[in-house]
Amino acid sequence: MALHRAARLLREPGRVPAAIVRRILPRHPRLGFTWVHLADGSVTFREAGFVSASSPALLLARHNYETARIAALLAGRLFEASLEVGCGYGRLTPTFARCSRQHTAIDINPDALTQARATYPAYDFRPGSATEIPFPDDSFDLVCTWTVIQHVPPDRIAQACAELLRVLRPGGCLLLCEETAIPATTPARRHTWERSESEYGALLQPLRLADSGFIDEIDALPGMRSPGRVMLWVDDADGA
Repeated sequence: MALHRAARLLREPGRVPAAIVRRILPRHPRLGFTWVHLADGSVTFREAGFVSASSPALLLARHNYETARIAALLAGRLFEASLEVGCGYGRLTPTFARCSRQHTAIDINPDALTQARATYPAYDFRPGSATEIPFPDDSFDLVCTWTVIQHVPPDRIAQACAELLRVLRPGGCLLLCEETAIPATTPARRHTWERSESEYGALLQPLRLADSGFIDEIDALPGMRSPGRVMLWVDDADGA
């Protein structure tokens, strides 16, 4: 009878209480949870749900279109120091690092950082949160987040944006790719909070929006959509 019940639960994972699943089978392909809600309110991820696509070809296409957009927006600039907030497994770290003399990448996920260091040993990966960036004021002339700030809940988003502004040097650039489209359905326990371009504008004052748009090439792929709106914000404090 016990085996029969266990088999039924595997066929119908919705019957298993979420807390039990997280403790017993956190990485099971059917029962594992992609998003992890930490005690301090932060949201991080499991590898199984990181940059998903229905095939390797589509996954590589998405990655290539993302890196192409980054290169186009930052073309012709070589920053002295750059910061990547929420680097995950370091997928985009080499792309950002090519635009900077000194690039640093932070994330709250220790497993992701371990893998990033093993995969890209030449880069500087450190633990750090968007709401408590572990660097002094005015440390970087380029700050990047890529589908990261969208996972900061409403009660912490002002703090996260204030931290991005705090470490950005006068005259610097802030590159964001974040979800701005409101979904038709919202899960009971959210892991993404969509914010409009104007909401980001209010949160990131006094920065100016220099470029904004979705990655249309990804939207054209079957079953795929742009990871978010790509927004380049600049500080005109130096008159640039």
